[in-house]
Amino acid sequence: LFHYDKLSDALLALKRGDIDAIIIDEPVARMFVRTVSGVQYDFGIYTGEQYGIAVNKDSKDLLNLVNTVINNMKNSGQLDTLVQKWFGSG
Repeated sequence: LFHYDKLSDALLALKRGDIDAIIIDEPVARMFVRTVSGVQYDFGIYTGEQYGIAVNKDSKDLLNLVNTVINNMKNSGQLDTLVQKWFGSG
């Protein structure tokens, strides 16, 4: 079992064959296997984590803009397209 302070060091060690596997965020893993030959994504460990966007509580105009843009992207299908492009299917 090895610990790397930098993700890039762990990814390089995997690519070189110094280690057999790494555990990293799924989107990062999927992007890595798309851009680097010789490695593969095996499986995900689903933890139910979700991510969000934080906005200063006094920035109501910015919050409204962010929500509007996200809703427009969802309704148009653009959000799904971007998720598929950058993260692939689950």
